[in-house]
Amino acid sequence: MLRNIHPCSPVEQDFIWVAEYDDNTYLTEYNFDDKKGNLFDSIDKDRLLRFGIIGLGRRFHYEVWGGTFRVDGKMYEFFFETKDKTIPLTGNQIYYNDVISYKSAEVFLNPSTLQSVRGTTITSYTFGYKVGIDRENNELQFKAQCVIPYDSPLHFNFRLVSSKSLTGDFVIRKNGKEIDRIKTSLKKNVASELNWIIQ
Repeated sequence: MLRNIHPCSPVEQDFIWVAEYDDNTYLTEYNFDDKKGNLFDSIDKDRLLRFGIIGLGRRFHYEVWGGTFRVDGKMYEFFFETKDKTIPLTGNQIYYNDVISYKSAEVFLNPSTLQSVRGTTITSYTFGYKVGIDRENNELQFKAQCVIPYDSPLHFNFRLVSSKSLTGDFVIRKNGKEIDRIKTSLKKNVASELNWIIQ
Protein backbone atom coordinates (compact mmCIF):
# COMPACT_ATOMS: atom_id res chain seq x y z
CA MET A 1 0.00 0.00 0.00
CA LEU A 2 2.58 2.60 1.09
CA ARG A 3 4.80 1.45 -1.75
CA ASN A 4 1.94 1.94 -4.24
CA ILE A 5 0.14 4.99 -2.87
CA HIS A 6 0.40 8.19 -4.95
CA PRO A 7 3.46 9.90 -3.40
CA CYS A 8 2.10 13.43 -3.21
CA SER A 9 0.66 15.36 -0.29
CA PRO A 10 -3.04 16.30 -0.56
CA VAL A 11 -2.37 19.58 1.30
CA GLU A 12 0.10 22.46 0.98
CA GLN A 13 2.55 20.74 3.33
CA ASP A 14 5.14 18.97 1.13
CA PHE A 15 5.28 15.67 3.04
CA ILE A 16 2.81 13.72 5.18
CA TRP A 17 3.21 10.60 7.30
CA VAL A 18 1.54 7.34 6.30
CA ALA A 19 0.78 4.38 8.60
CA GLU A 20 0.05 1.18 6.68
CA TYR A 21 -1.79 -1.59 8.50
CA ASP A 22 -1.72 -5.38 8.21
CA ASP A 23 -5.21 -5.51 6.62
CA ASN A 24 -4.30 -3.39 3.54
CA THR A 25 -5.75 -0.20 5.04
CA TYR A 26 -3.84 2.91 5.99
CA LEU A 27 -4.03 6.15 7.93
CA THR A 28 -2.47 9.35 6.62
CA GLU A 29 -1.63 12.61 8.35
CA TYR A 30 -4.20 14.24 6.02
CA ASN A 31 -6.95 12.38 4.18
CA PHE A 32 -6.70 12.34 0.41
CA ASP A 33 -10.43 12.93 -0.11
CA ASP A 34 -11.49 15.60 2.40
CA LYS A 35 -7.98 16.75 3.49
CA LYS A 36 -9.00 16.36 7.11
CA GLY A 37 -6.09 15.93 9.53
CA ASN A 38 -5.52 12.84 11.69
CA LEU A 39 -3.75 12.82 15.04
CA PHE A 40 -0.43 11.01 15.32
CA ASP A 41 -1.71 9.43 18.54
CA SER A 42 -4.53 7.76 16.59
CA ILE A 43 -2.08 5.40 14.83
CA ASP A 44 -2.81 1.80 15.83
CA LYS A 45 0.75 0.62 16.56
CA ASP A 46 -0.36 -2.98 17.14
CA ARG A 47 -1.52 -3.31 13.53
CA LEU A 48 1.32 -1.45 11.81
CA LEU A 49 3.00 -3.05 8.81
CA ARG A 50 4.93 -0.07 7.43
CA PHE A 51 5.41 3.54 8.46
CA GLY A 52 6.87 6.44 6.53
CA ILE A 53 6.54 9.72 4.69
CA ILE A 54 5.40 10.56 1.16
CA GLY A 55 5.51 13.78 -0.83
CA LEU A 56 7.00 15.57 -3.83
CA GLY A 57 6.84 12.31 -5.78
CA ARG A 58 9.02 10.43 -3.27
CA ARG A 59 8.48 7.59 -0.78
CA PHE A 60 10.40 6.92 2.43
CA HIS A 61 9.39 4.20 4.89
CA TYR A 62 10.52 1.38 7.12
CA GLU A 63 9.24 -2.15 7.63
CA VAL A 64 7.77 -2.48 11.13
CA TRP A 65 8.68 -6.20 11.30
CA GLY A 66 12.47 -5.99 11.33
CA GLY A 67 13.05 -2.22 11.11
CA THR A 68 14.75 -2.03 7.70
CA PHE A 69 14.42 1.31 5.89
CA ARG A 70 13.43 1.86 2.28
CA VAL A 71 14.57 5.21 0.92
CA ASP A 72 13.75 5.92 -2.74
CA GLY A 73 13.45 2.16 -3.29
CA LYS A 74 16.79 1.26 -1.68
CA MET A 75 16.96 -0.93 1.45
CA TYR A 76 19.13 0.09 4.44
CA GLU A 77 20.14 -2.19 7.32
CA PHE A 78 22.28 -1.43 10.39
CA PHE A 79 24.61 -3.52 12.58
CA PHE A 80 27.12 -3.14 15.38
CA GLU A 81 30.16 -5.39 14.99
CA THR A 82 32.79 -6.17 17.63
CA LYS A 83 35.83 -8.42 17.06
CA ASP A 84 33.79 -11.34 18.43
CA LYS A 85 30.24 -10.84 17.19
CA THR A 86 27.79 -9.04 14.93
CA ILE A 87 24.78 -7.46 16.62
CA PRO A 88 21.92 -6.81 14.18
CA LEU A 89 20.19 -3.52 14.92
CA THR A 90 17.70 -4.21 12.13
CA GLY A 91 16.35 -7.54 10.91
CA ASN A 92 15.53 -8.82 14.38
CA GLN A 93 12.31 -10.82 14.68
CA ILE A 94 10.54 -8.08 16.64
CA TYR A 95 8.13 -5.25 15.91
CA TYR A 96 9.75 -1.84 15.53
CA ASN A 97 6.44 -0.12 16.20
CA ASP A 98 7.46 2.73 18.53
CA VAL A 99 7.13 5.19 15.65
CA ILE A 100 8.53 8.71 15.44
CA SER A 101 7.42 11.53 13.15
CA TYR A 102 7.88 15.26 13.52
CA LYS A 103 8.61 18.45 11.64
CA SER A 104 11.24 21.07 12.45
CA ALA A 105 10.29 24.68 11.76
CA GLU A 106 11.63 28.19 12.20
CA VAL A 107 10.14 31.63 12.55
CA PHE A 108 11.89 35.02 12.28
CA LEU A 109 11.01 37.71 14.81
CA ASN A 110 11.82 41.40 14.96
CA PRO A 111 13.83 41.59 18.23
CA SER A 112 12.53 45.01 19.17
CA THR A 113 8.83 44.30 18.62
CA LEU A 114 8.82 40.48 18.89
CA GLN A 115 6.52 40.50 15.88
CA SER A 116 6.91 37.86 13.20
CA VAL A 117 8.87 39.10 10.19
CA ARG A 118 8.06 35.98 8.23
CA GLY A 119 5.60 33.16 8.84
CA THR A 120 6.63 29.84 10.32
CA THR A 121 8.54 27.74 7.79
CA ILE A 122 9.09 23.97 7.94
CA THR A 123 12.82 23.21 7.58
CA SER A 124 12.80 19.40 7.76
CA TYR A 125 10.66 16.28 8.13
CA THR A 126 11.74 13.32 10.27
CA PHE A 127 10.41 9.79 10.72
CA GLY A 128 11.71 6.58 12.23
CA TYR A 129 11.51 4.53 15.40
CA LYS A 130 13.08 3.62 18.72
CA VAL A 131 13.47 0.04 19.88
CA GLY A 132 14.99 -2.04 22.66
CA ILE A 133 17.11 -5.05 21.64
CA ASP A 134 18.27 -7.79 24.04
CA ARG A 135 21.43 -9.63 22.94
CA GLU A 136 23.48 -11.97 25.12
CA ASN A 137 22.70 -10.24 28.43
CA ASN A 138 23.23 -6.83 26.84
CA GLU A 139 20.40 -4.35 26.37
CA LEU A 140 20.66 -1.93 23.45
CA GLN A 141 18.41 1.07 22.98
CA PHE A 142 18.44 2.01 19.29
CA LYS A 143 16.82 5.03 17.65
CA ALA A 144 16.93 5.39 13.86
CA GLN A 145 15.48 8.40 12.07
CA CYS A 146 15.43 9.46 8.44
CA VAL A 147 15.71 13.26 8.16
CA ILE A 148 14.48 15.08 5.04
CA PRO A 149 15.76 18.67 5.27
CA TYR A 150 15.39 21.54 2.82
CA ASP A 151 18.84 23.10 3.36
CA SER A 152 21.13 20.08 3.73
CA PRO A 153 21.45 16.51 2.40
CA LEU A 154 19.03 13.71 3.23
CA HIS A 155 20.47 11.79 6.18
CA PHE A 156 19.95 9.25 8.92
CA ASN A 157 20.24 10.16 12.59
CA PHE A 158 21.20 7.23 14.85
CA ARG A 159 21.29 7.05 18.64
CA LEU A 160 22.61 3.95 20.41
CA VAL A 161 22.86 3.16 24.13
CA SER A 162 24.35 -0.09 25.46
CA SER A 163 24.06 -1.54 28.95
CA LYS A 164 27.68 -2.73 28.54
CA SER A 165 30.74 -0.96 27.16
CA LEU A 166 31.48 -2.10 23.60
CA THR A 167 34.14 -1.24 21.03
CA GLY A 168 33.58 -1.98 17.37
CA ASP A 169 32.07 -0.67 14.15
CA PHE A 170 28.67 0.72 13.27
CA VAL A 171 27.96 -0.93 9.91
CA ILE A 172 25.56 0.29 7.21
CA ARG A 173 24.38 -1.94 4.37
CA LYS A 174 22.46 -0.82 1.29
CA ASN A 175 20.58 -3.48 -0.68
CA GLY A 176 22.49 -6.17 1.25
CA LYS A 177 25.96 -4.73 0.50
CA GLU A 178 28.13 -3.04 3.10
CA ILE A 179 28.70 0.60 2.13
CA ASP A 180 30.10 2.16 5.31
CA ARG A 181 31.78 1.18 8.58
CA ILE A 182 32.31 3.71 11.38
CA LYS A 183 34.63 3.00 14.33
CA THR A 184 32.55 3.37 17.49
CA SER A 185 33.15 3.01 21.22
CA LEU A 186 30.05 2.65 23.35
CA LYS A 187 30.37 3.51 27.02
CA LYS A 188 28.01 1.78 29.42
CA ASN A 189 24.63 3.59 29.56
CA VAL A 190 25.96 6.61 27.62
CA ALA A 191 24.24 7.58 24.36
CA SER A 192 26.27 7.74 21.16
CA GLU A 193 24.80 9.67 18.24
CA LEU A 194 25.64 9.76 14.54
CA ASN A 195 24.36 11.69 11.53
CA TRP A 196 25.05 9.88 8.23
CA ILE A 197 24.38 11.34 4.77
CA ILE A 198 22.34 8.85 2.75
CA GLN A 199 24.20 7.51 -0.28
